[in-house]
Amino acid sequence: MARKHPVVPASSTDMILPAALLRKGLGAADYATLIADRNQWFRDRDINPGDWSKVSAVIQESGRAHGIPYSALDRAWVRSVGFEEWRRIHQAAPSDVGRT
Repeated sequence: MARKHPVVPASSTDMILPAALLRKGLGAADYATLIADRNQWFRDRDINPGDWSKVSAVIQESGRAHGIPYSALDRAWVRSVGFEEWRRIHQAAPSDVGRT
């Protein structure tokens, strides 16, 4: 099934969420607070928190920038190549990927 809206990549480093807004495994009250803080962060940068295409792209890029395999695809990749290799690939400049 195709996506309804294309994923829009984060365009600059000011569009990287703080690591504290990427936490997982929280209780219900803490999770509600995290989502409220995250939504406010998006509103402060003129991003509609309901626009999942943009929000998802920023969250995934933020996770990669902080070295956190946040998406299911990244977690699967970590399981296949290992965390250090995943981190090396995603923290390298795009022109450096594939070079050793």
